[in-house]
Order: sequence, then C-alpha cells, then structure tokens
Amino acid sequence: MLKRRKNVKKISKEEKGILVLAYLMLLGATYRLMGIHDYEFYQFMFQPLSGASLFFRYLGSIVLRLMVIATAFGLIVKKEFFRKVAIVICCFTVLTIYYKHPYQVFKNIAIGQEYQVRDTVSVTYELENPVFPVISMIFYYFVDITFSLIVILYLRKLSVKQYFHV
Repeated sequence: MLKRRKNVKKISKEEKGILVLAYLMLLGATYRLMGIHDYEFYQFMFQPLSGASLFFRYLGSIVLRLMVIATAFGLIVKKEFFRKVAIVICCFTVLTIYYKHPYQVFKNIAIGQEYQVRDTVSVTYELENPVFPVISMIFYYFVDITFSLIVILYLRKLSVKQYFHV
C-alpha cells in the first residue's frame, strides 16, 4: 500500500487557477513579444501609420507585453499589487481591443500572404477571399476579450482576493 507524504503541501483551487492564468499570460505575452521583434514587419502590418505614431505604438506594444510578463510573475509569488495590475491590464485590453487589433492589420497580413509582399500595401491589391481578415479579427477579438474577462472575474472572486491576503 502506498503511503501519503506528510510534508507535501496541498495546492488550493485558487492557487491552481492563479498559476494557470499566470502561465497563460506568460506564454501569450512571450509569444507576442517574439512576434513583434521584426520592426519592418510591424511597420507593414500597421500601415498606413508611420513615423512617430508607429514608433510609439510599437514601443507601447513592447511595454505592455513586458508589463504582462512582470504581472504574471507577480501573480505566481502572490503579490496583491500584481492582482490589481492584472485586472487593470485586462480592462485596458477589453476597452482598447480595436486599437490593439484594427481591421487594417488583418487585411495587410492577408494581402502579404496572398501576394507575398512586405512593402507598402496599395489599394491595387484585391483579396481573393475578403472575408479572411474579418474571420481572423473576430477570432483575435474573441480570444482577447474572453481571456481578459476570465482573468478579471477570477481575480475579483472573494476567495481569490483572500488568497492574496494570506
């Protein structure tokens, strides 16, 4: 018969939930951070933005990803401050979803894939399947909004709040 270890700490369901959300935040932010390392491609995706507005948007994307990574680590080590920061970041994501993922980006990516271009997208490019960018945008909106709402609702639960105050 197997004996149970006496020194093994049982993980609460709140802690499991926080760890899952924190690791998903880490994975998502790291993946997206690696995806924006190519400034030329970022410039292609977000045209017609140019100059300072493109640069500050790029810088904001990097800062947001780094904040999410730091917040995820803060959640893992049970810091109340980072619980609040995670809620604020997720509210910000829901409120600025169109700015984060404008339709034009999905259209530019579709044109880039279809015509194998990474330069200025002009109005002369017509998509064979114009619904593809719309479907991609809806998918991204769904994932971002759903995940953000799950994080907000979970981190606002009384038992989770109490977990951070222990």
